[in-house]
Amino acid sequence: MTFFGRALRYVIRKYIKTIIVLFICTIISTLLIVSFSVEQATHAAASHVQTHIGAGFSLGNNLQNNLGTTRGAGVVTKADIDKIAALTEISSYNARQFSLADPVNAEILKIEGGDYYHPDEEEKFGNALDVEGMNDSSAYSPFRSNTLKLIEGKHITDSDSHTSVIHQDFAHKNNLHIGSTLTLKTNVYDPDNRFHHQAEVATTVIGIFEGNNPQRASARSELTSNILLTDLTTTRELNGTNSENEIYHDASFTIGENADLDAVMKKVSTLDIDWKKFSISKNSQYFAGINTAITGIHTIIRTTLIVIFIFSTIILSLVLFLWMNERKKETGVFLSLGLSKFSIFIQHMTELIVIVIPSLLISYVISTKIAQNIGDSVLAQANKSALRSISRMGQIGADIESSTILRTLDTLQVNISASAFTIAGICTLAVIMICVFISSTPMLRTVPRQLLGTHS
Repeated sequence: MTFFGRALRYVIRKYIKTIIVLFICTIISTLLIVSFSVEQATHAAASHVQTHIGAGFSLGNNLQNNLGTTRGAGVVTKADIDKIAALTEISSYNARQFSLADPVNAEILKIEGGDYYHPDEEEKFGNALDVEGMNDSSAYSPFRSNTLKLIEGKHITDSDSHTSVIHQDFAHKNNLHIGSTLTLKTNVYDPDNRFHHQAEVATTVIGIFEGNNPQRASARSELTSNILLTDLTTTRELNGTNSENEIYHDASFTIGENADLDAVMKKVSTLDIDWKKFSISKNSQYFAGINTAITGIHTIIRTTLIVIFIFSTIILSLVLFLWMNERKKETGVFLSLGLSKFSIFIQHMTELIVIVIPSLLISYVISTKIAQNIGDSVLAQANKSALRSISRMGQIGADIESSTILRTLDTLQVNISASAFTIAGICTLAVIMICVFISSTPMLRTVPRQLLGTHS
């Protein structure tokens, strides 16, 4: 072989290993940067969700001992709501009151192909709406989870009376707009109409919202487009009740910013309320899809990081073993000259750090190109897993309550932050240090004569 050929082979052998190590370090640091960035994006999304949803709990029927009304609605009393609302830790609450009413000057939407109503039921309930009266529609769970979104007008507040907030499809079908009058008539066939009351109440449309069923509805009562929200004055007049005899389906309470939810719920449990008939539960249960998706992303990222650390340590250690094996004589000479094992270890570390620095810069560029796509993929996987998990917990319908529970994260905004880059760099250096220690220790424990190939 010519001198040029030997020189070329030396250069190739020397630099091919450097390129391989550079390639491996780039992959490691890229995966770490992206993983930490997705983790940070998940924390940001969770914080936003928590702020938007608000920490709190709900008071409702204890279904083990209290099945509620004939139609299964709640029978919570105003007195019990007031007891909880009076606590200093409570910042706000939303109480819901149900009524069944027919829109006098409008028609509800129906399912294409029919709802399979019996002719007698069609005559009685064919145009009936489940009306939900409340004192703060902005705190309504479907709005907090973005299952429903207000697109025109405003929300119902405690000071409103004779108002309504309707779905955009219902508004379009009946040519209703902000400021239009929607008249509601008590449905006399409602089994929950305790006082057999009949009334007509004219409401003014103050808000229009949008939102779709997550799956095909089997009955018109499940259609999101047939949701009608109104104030408590309206439902009281429809039901013929007053502050002394009215009942509520449930009440959702939000605690103050510095309050501890578990401590507040423990305090509430000591109040003079019939806990055989009623119970409290964290509002987070109504956002199971979102919370499960967030937990799923955290699990995926943690698993990914563990896999990255394990496999990168194994692969890089094997490559460095080969590298160190070719430097036995060099190491033997250094040891013979009196260099300490620690200084040789530091030299090896320094050589790898020189390779890591450009690999981090390359990784940063690559990460900015792929981080969002990987984040979207992780989000989609977590959402699918969350839906499967919730579906196994019980039968999920197409109504708005089920829609809220099934709601998952819409987006995950992934950005490469300085902190994610720094943490990834530190972790990459940690992996390098471990691999150098593993690969160099056997050689540094060998006596110089064996490394130099002499045995005399």
